[in-house]
Amino acid sequence: MLIVKVDEVIAEAKRLRDALYPPFEITEGVVMTADEARDIFRNHLPHNTFLYELLDTSYFIPKLEDTQQFITWLGLDRAQYIPQRRDCDNFGMYAAAAISIWMGVNPIFAVWDFSSMHFYNFILTPTNDVYVYEPQTGEITTIGEFKPDPLHKLERGKIYGF
Repeated sequence: MLIVKVDEVIAEAKRLRDALYPPFEITEGVVMTADEARDIFRNHLPHNTFLYELLDTSYFIPKLEDTQQFITWLGLDRAQYIPQRRDCDNFGMYAAAAISIWMGVNPIFAVWDFSSMHFYNFILTPTNDVYVYEPQTGEITTIGEFKPDPLHKLERGKIYGF
């Protein structure tokens, strides 16, 4: 005879739902035009040597805490790195696309750093701050406090927004 505890089944169903779908919404933020986003990057980057591929005419930018909550839920930093199959470009593009697909916002911009031959992300905030986000580790640092390293030189590259 099978005895099922209804509360346990419901709790497991909720756990699975929350693992598959974000258990929160992002509804507040500001709308920035592509030109405004480009100007913010230009004001924060140490060199005016980045190209821009901003594919939307506007971007819905939520507060940093909401973006961080999504990044934590997504768990991309726990995904295994696989050379040439799941490497930096996949992590960088996926982080930017996932928040747009799941939440309908687009504060994460993919960055192709030509100098280091590495992909990572920038995060924009409603207060016009820029953060460097490394999706392979989950590390988020303000661009002002960021120290360039061999994988993140910030000398020249291309920024993608979509």
